[in-house]
Amino acid sequence: MRLLVLAAALLCSSALNAACPDRSVSRLEVRTVQLTELAQLLNEAATNPDPLDPTEVAVLKFGLYERWIGGYANDGLLSWVGVNFGTGEIFRVKGYAGPWLSRLPATDTMQQAATLRRRSRPIELAEVVTVHAMTPQELQGLVCLVNDFYKVPPDLPSNNQPPPIKTDSLSEVYVIKLPNATSSLDATSPEALARRSRIFEYIRTTLDSSRRSRP
Repeated sequence: MRLLVLAAALLCSSALNAACPDRSVSRLEVRTVQLTELAQLLNEAATNPDPLDPTEVAVLKFGLYERWIGGYANDGLLSWVGVNFGTGEIFRVKGYAGPWLSRLPATDTMQQAATLRRRSRPIELAEVVTVHAMTPQELQGLVCLVNDFYKVPPDLPSNNQPPPIKTDSLSEVYVIKLPNATSSLDATSPEALARRSRIFEYIRTTLDSSRRSRP
């Protein structure tokens, strides 16, 4: 309960509560003045930056993201999708390494808003980057879903086994970051998994809708 209250206070403006905000509210202020206690609470779960992470993740101080690394037939494919609450932007990065470098989409077939960049450390990697500036209403909806995630127990009882990782994946990581602290959005209970899925489905749908609406 303590974490829920803090998360709600962190992510909502004073005009909004932990429930879904009134859609008539046209502006959401993400408060940072109450971050200290929650940052201390999460600090024990802090993780070191991963050198594979793109710039959008490396500079993230207040936001959340999902990282997926492919395995087996998808070995060499990577992806990151997340939100920077500080800038109010959604980002998606698709990475191509190893044999997938030769199957990188042609520049003229990429979406107009996408950017291609390359780096050689820690591995040779090509990245297709898409960024979308969220509207206040889109940001409201996301905050609502994040608050909903914290309303339910994240884990199954200890006598139950967590679901297996997908066979096409080497790893999947879900992270929420605050100033000076990082914590996972891990979940094993069905309801928590469903609520986490809705967070990232909302992010992807919002990004894809923004691309389709461009001229």
